Parts: sequence; structure tokens; C-alpha cells
Amino acid sequence: GVGYFVVINASNTDKDVSWLQEQAGKRNDLAVQVDHLSDTMGMIAIQGPNAASIVAKLSSVDLSDMESFSMRETQIADVTCMAGRTGYTGEDGWEFYCPVDDSAQVWDALMAAGQDEGLRPIGLGARDTLRLEARMPLYGNEMNDEINPYDAGLGWAVKLDRDDFVGREALLAVRERGVNKRTVGFKMVERGGVPRSHYEVQVDGKVVGFVTSGTASPTLAENIGLAMIDKAYAGVGKPLDIMIRGKAVRAEQIKTPFYKRGA
Repeated sequence: GVGYFVVINASNTDKDVSWLQEQAGKRNDLAVQVDHLSDTMGMIAIQGPNAASIVAKLSSVDLSDMESFSMRETQIADVTCMAGRTGYTGEDGWEFYCPVDDSAQVWDALMAAGQDEGLRPIGLGARDTLRLEARMPLYGNEMNDEINPYDAGLGWAVKLDRDDFVGREALLAVRERGVNKRTVGFKMVERGGVPRSHYEVQVDGKVVGFVTSGTASPTLAENIGLAMIDKAYAGVGKPLDIMIRGKAVRAEQIKTPFYKRGA
């Protein structure tokens, strides 16, 4: 039968698995089963310009011709893995899914193979900076239960011409009503601090939105961020004031992504 391997935001594991199980329980017309694999499966991502050459040293099959978002089975250090040409850094790379008991073996093999190519372990802080530079949304920041996909700039992911799905009627209504908000990129043009999530955004003293994500970008040497604002104030080159520690600090809207691989 047909199956789907779903990878969800780790902080939403319980909520999302419960929702899937609840929906499956409502569909008496379908033979569907939801298996929660988080405790038995591990995932290790290798990302960056040298990822392909490092992976080629270890993979039992050629992964170089994989398209983005495709999956293929392989072996890494004698461990059977599902390899996805996926990631959340804006760089080329793979995510390897394997039994959690074997994940340390895969990790050690990757680190050894990449030792001479600059491979380093990084954490979620670095990942978050990279995904922001690439303008990739993060759940809890650019999207949540209260933000619809159109206001978040994710309308491209909604396929209303498909068969009925949960939420289709609500999204049709949103599209008919029109977009009220825009998610925009900006850089700080005044000194005064780093923009952070939930900071207020003003124009001429009027509150027009809030910062969804912000950071000091090491790649650009700029303080950058994303903000969700009233669409009337959105536009490349238009000014925004970010309220940082009670002070309005000037920012300018700029094109996104802030960084694009190969550009």
C-alpha cells in the first residue's frame, strides 16, 4: 500500500502525532495506520558545499544525482539509512534517517570522513541563523496555529485545486478575502541592537506588526530579520522602526532570501 514518512518539528511532536492519529480515527472509509517512530529513529544532517564529497566516501550507492526533496536507501558505515536530499540551512546536503541505536556509528563515520574537509558539529543556534539567512520559516516564529499560510508567505505550498483536505474551506475563504499581512525581510540601518522575535515594528509611531525572527548574520555582517506587518507598509526599500529595549531603531526592508547558495 501507499505510505508516507512524515518528519515533523521536534517541539511539536506530541501535538502533531496526536492530530494525525485523531484524523486517522475519523476516517472509517480508509485503512490507515499512524506509527510513531520518534523513539526508534534518529536523524543526522550533513550540510554545506563539501557535503557531497564527504557523503561519496561513505555511501554504498551513488547519491550525487538525487534531486532536492527526493529519498533513497543507502548504507553508511554498514548501517541501512534513508537518505533525503533535504535540509534546513539553505545549503546542499543530506539528512540520514537510521535506527537510533546505530546513529552514533553513522555520526562517527561522517565526522571521520569529513575531518580533512572542514566538517564540524553545529547546534540549533547555528542552524537557526542559516535558515534565517536563507529565509526559511520556523514554526513558532513565521508560522503557528494562528497564522494562515497566505499571511506567512507560504501560499505556494497550498494546492486548493486538489481533492478535499482538512482546512481547505477555511483556506478558500482566506484567499477570497485577500491577504492582510506580509512577511518581509529587513536589515538594521542604525546601531542599537539585534532584532529578536516578538519585538514590535512601527512606522511613524504606529504599530504595524512584529518581528518573527532576527539575528546578527555572520555571513552578511548585518543585523537582519523577518517581520510580519500590515501589507500597506510592505515594500523593498521602505523604512521600519524596530522597538529594541524601548527605543525605535531604524531598519530598511530588503529582498529575500538574504543569502542564496551560488549567488
